[in-house]
Amino acid sequence: MGLTVQEAMSIGGLAAGTVVAGHRGLDRIIEHVTVMEVPDIVRWLKGGELILTSLYAIKDDEGAQRAIIRELDKVGSSAIAIKTQRYVECIPEVMRIEADARSFPIIEIPPQITYLDIMTPLIKEILSRTDIRSDKTENFFQWITELALSGKEITSILKTVEEWSHDRLTLETELPYLPVYVFDGVAPLSPQEKQILSEKRRPTMFERRIGEQSIPCVVAPIFLHEIYLGNVTLWKREGNVSQRDFMILERIIPLISLELLKAKTRHEVESEFKEGVLSQIIDGRVGREEDVAHQGRKFGWNFSVGYLLIVVELEHPDLMRLGYTTDTVTAKLALFLKTYPALMSIVFRRSERVIVFCHFDRLKPGDAEAIKAEALRLAVRMARWLRSLLSQEAARSQGNDRFSFFVGIGRYYDRLRDVHRSYKEALKAIAASRAMGRVNGVLHYDDLGVYRLLFQAENRDELRALYQETIGKLMENETAGEELVRTLERWFQHNGRLRDAARALYIHPNTLKYRLGRIEKLTGLRLDNSEDRLMLQLGLKIHSLFPFLSK
Repeated sequence: MGLTVQEAMSIGGLAAGTVVAGHRGLDRIIEHVTVMEVPDIVRWLKGGELILTSLYAIKDDEGAQRAIIRELDKVGSSAIAIKTQRYVECIPEVMRIEADARSFPIIEIPPQITYLDIMTPLIKEILSRTDIRSDKTENFFQWITELALSGKEITSILKTVEEWSHDRLTLETELPYLPVYVFDGVAPLSPQEKQILSEKRRPTMFERRIGEQSIPCVVAPIFLHEIYLGNVTLWKREGNVSQRDFMILERIIPLISLELLKAKTRHEVESEFKEGVLSQIIDGRVGREEDVAHQGRKFGWNFSVGYLLIVVELEHPDLMRLGYTTDTVTAKLALFLKTYPALMSIVFRRSERVIVFCHFDRLKPGDAEAIKAEALRLAVRMARWLRSLLSQEAARSQGNDRFSFFVGIGRYYDRLRDVHRSYKEALKAIAASRAMGRVNGVLHYDDLGVYRLLFQAENRDELRALYQETIGKLMENETAGEELVRTLERWFQHNGRLRDAARALYIHPNTLKYRLGRIEKLTGLRLDNSEDRLMLQLGLKIHSLFPFLSK
């Protein structure tokens, strides 16, 4: 049974309206709800429409006002609802006369009622009265499109589709700042399933799980700029998957993609502005601190306090395959840090680095030891969280994915113009971590040891010269150079204990003695001389840093 104009007058925003003309036509049936702000829309009408308008385009044209009633009646529209007190103070008399003559209802809508207040409840009511097996599919998708174009949220669109199809829908996205629509117990897609969607690029049938229950589904991938961004899944409540289910997803995916693109664009534009402000700070380009602080306040940042920087450098060639990018990790880390007590943090990305500005509210700026201890606690928690995050994804991928990252911490600085020093210190801590093989670990700049002196050396040529005088001579031997360097490293690591070093190298102690003799011969330095040992140790440190020094 169709929805009459009379019945519609008690539903949603239309209940606030008043029928001012055409009362004898209140039994007309409403099949669609359409917004009309230009008269040309009449040519596209098919009949059964409730027209919503402000009369903006014809507010000063009595001839056009009379004609629009005549044309709407001719194509079989149901009624026209006019919002007054914006472009017209009241319903024009010529329209009332024409509507009464044709028994075509005119409804006056008060200015505080929005089109969405009228459209959404009416569409739901019409859908509830529509037999899903009837030939109303095109009308339904027209309504959905109008909902999307009128600014309705993604969740409202998906809920409307659920009510019409009697199935459940979910929207899962890869980036935390994008909207989602899920319910409890939904098991996420595996990397293999995402790979299948990426290859097929169209709705695909899967068995997905809610808790312990396996349910037949149709999953439609969402791509933006050739990048997999998420999926919409139709979960069958009863019966088997049908061609109609594929058709539903094919029709709504473009609308959902458009909404996600809008959300992603808003985020990227805002992120670009944010990165511009933060880059000034970490690059040491702060002019007037007051100007930068003013820019920061636009994003809710307080630059009247001091900060230290924690930098995370990611190294994982399979991050993208696991569904992660540095952007994804940055967004998830920002959410994680919100749970840390008494922490004021700013998180942003630069290349493959995630940079975190940290201020601890409960600590006094002058208490350097307490700030360092708290920064180390925070960084360790971050590293543990990141290991867990990537390990879970690697496990779900059922592959042998390896990942690594390094976390460096700089010192705390009170003045905004000095914070860039903390960034440089954090990068030096990361470089030292690489040199020491501290993969997936945390290092504070103050704990660099002898590396700190090496980083401070202004004359890099001298460092390279010392390297050439020591380890460089070993590396000149193309066949045994790496082996001799590794042997020397293990010997120092075990404090010169021959048997322990040999055991670590899986060689006989006599073999180790032979190698140490070759090292002494090639370098001209003796291992039983403390000064010579120091030279070789420094050479090893420089060797581990050589890629950094060559930049």
